[in-house]
Amino acid sequence: MADTEATVLDREPAQFIEEGPTLPALLTDDFVKQFEKGVEVYKRWVSVCYRLTRESHWMNHGTPDKPRYALQGPGAEALMNPLGISFERPNVYREDQKDDQGEYYLYWCEGYMESRTLGRRGWYIGYCDSRDQFFVARPGWNPKTGQGDVKKSAMTNWIVNGVTRIAGIRDPDPKSLAAAGLDANLIGKVDYSGRRSPEQDVTLISEAQRKRLWAICKSHNVAEDAVKTKFGLASFSDVKRGEYERICKWAEDGGKNGPPESPAGPAETATPSPSAASVAPVGDLSPSPGEPTPTEKLFVRIQEYLDAGKVSQAALTKYLHTNFCDKAHKEPVCDDVKKLNLLQLQAVSAWLTMM
Repeated sequence: MADTEATVLDREPAQFIEEGPTLPALLTDDFVKQFEKGVEVYKRWVSVCYRLTRESHWMNHGTPDKPRYALQGPGAEALMNPLGISFERPNVYREDQKDDQGEYYLYWCEGYMESRTLGRRGWYIGYCDSRDQFFVARPGWNPKTGQGDVKKSAMTNWIVNGVTRIAGIRDPDPKSLAAAGLDANLIGKVDYSGRRSPEQDVTLISEAQRKRLWAICKSHNVAEDAVKTKFGLASFSDVKRGEYERICKWAEDGGKNGPPESPAGPAETATPSPSAASVAPVGDLSPSPGEPTPTEKLFVRIQEYLDAGKVSQAALTKYLHTNFCDKAHKEPVCDDVKKLNLLQLQAVSAWLTMM
């Protein structure tokens, strides 16, 4: 009896495996082909999203050998219209905390966000606390009176988190950005070593620095409007010290991502004429001799879609009217794509990709 019990105890327990479809039956040749096509379309889509941003929309949180790029609030907002992103009022609430360093508070922002263009919907979270280094580094900032800044930052972080996850453009590598025409050297950096790096200095430049930047632009034939458009500025007086040197370098390089100098010069009061805007939209690249500008390439792409019947003129006109014409229709752009600026043309290109 003992031998029998020992034999039973030493025996492997019985295993029951449920049979199902084999892997080859699932991964058919047609399925793999369709999946490969989907991957190519997805890669094109991601590249289009990168092209809708500019260098000032990104921040490098990594190191020189291991960069880590993150989209900022203005960049996420620039993608919202092309992606058809909308959301209801999110839930924003405050939490008070205390640790060995003392008391502090944080804000959470939670809610659903969806993209009509992609047909995707998700629930996302944004967060910011009163110890955020960008607030602490600001001269005179007080956490007791600055809770509005923290609250707004939490919502901005929520928008960025939602947009980047929906679009699938989190943590891009330098090659992906370069392929979209973005210069990684012009992207700001953050120093986490505990020091206040130049990029963290959010104070405004001095009058002498503003004049120096103006002189650089004039000597290198770069229009002031090109600088303001490139770096999201209302005027040169809004330039932050942390961004000053890279803006000067961009201007010294001839403004590779801006239109040519206007006859009026880079004076702050100069404004381009409507006809000039239609020929060289703000933000257009200066091409190599004999090469078409990005604007011209987009015109050709749109025309190719029309000629191939991939989109009708009526559908294109409706899209332009809905997204770009003012409500009063005083300056209609739906009757001629050449009235669009570069950013609007990129949005049209992204829309065509989804057709």
